[in-house]
Amino acid sequence: MVIPPAAGIIPSSWTVTSPLWLAWTLIALKAFGWLQTAILIAGLTGLLKKN
Repeated sequence: MVIPPAAGIIPSSWTVTSPLWLAWTLIALKAFGWLQTAILIAGLTGLLKKN
């Protein structure tokens, strides 16, 4: 099951500032989640076809 990552305004109390590697890892995971969601939607709607 793929659950799209939450999008919207994030309060400053929820942002990660230190350590820097953790902040970048979380950004990468969020981007990967959006990529998975886009592929799932494309597959369900028939945009991805084998030719």
